[in-house]
Amino acid sequence: MGGHQARLKREKELLTATPWPAAERYQWDDELEDEERETGLSALLTVLSARLEQGLQRTGVQEPLLFGLRHLFHQLATLYLRRLPALGAATRPLMDGLVPPDYLPTRHAIWLALREVSDNLLQCDLFCKLLTSASGGLLDLLDRRSASDPTTMASAMPPLPAIASTPPAGCCPLWLRQQLTSWQQDYQHLPPFALQFGRPGSLPAEVALESSARLDRAFALLLEEAGAIFGELLPGLTQQKESEGAARELALFLLDVTQHGEQMQLILDGLWEPLSAISEAFGVDALLYALQARENKGRNTA
Repeated sequence: MGGHQARLKREKELLTATPWPAAERYQWDDELEDEERETGLSALLTVLSARLEQGLQRTGVQEPLLFGLRHLFHQLATLYLRRLPALGAATRPLMDGLVPPDYLPTRHAIWLALREVSDNLLQCDLFCKLLTSASGGLLDLLDRRSASDPTTMASAMPPLPAIASTPPAGCCPLWLRQQLTSWQQDYQHLPPFALQFGRPGSLPAEVALESSARLDRAFALLLEEAGAIFGELLPGLTQQKESEGAARELALFLLDVTQHGEQMQLILDGLWEPLSAISEAFGVDALLYALQARENKGRNTA
């Protein structure tokens, strides 16, 4: 009986000592920063919309592409600035040895954070598919237009310029680069998943090693693809001066967006298996099993 009371006392002490992640720490509480991000993205998409309307000589057909770009950007920002840091905060007590591997409140907090990451990735996948489908559809429209008017694609396309180190006033590539850099920096400051889940007893050994390594690779590659779309292709086209080869520039942009979108989908597809394996290990069934095992152990001790 005394052992049971001592165990309850120890659990209360651990609960008090556990540094739970403060939700407001991962909120974009700076309204000016939010407004700047939305204003900057809207400015880029407005220029892109005008280029698409001019190149396709049709209005409205570009809306799905713009919608996909906007919401994919916001979902990726949420992932790298909020969801993954929140997961890192949830795993910190376990990783640092502040709580035992079977401490249920911490394991449940990790499971909740993993679920938030999964929900976020589902949204990324949805808007990535929309982006890929929309860009492919616009490319088909452009191909049909060029077939009916061969002169539209006849001129040689000048090379796309690199993003200017100091963009002209009214443009926002500098701001956009700063946003992408903040995603990268926040992700690089997180410990690898192999450390977050690598403490003995946290996960089955085969799950911890293989799944953690796959997650580290996938999230790094996803960040690279996001940088290609939003840090190179989008500002590269919107800052490109109009020329006789505008139709070819637009076609290459749509082709590149389609290819990077498809690559991003492959990366997202590769995330589900390792993420599900880790989530299952921290899930309700695992919690109930661990609780039952501890109760049985307590009875045997008593």
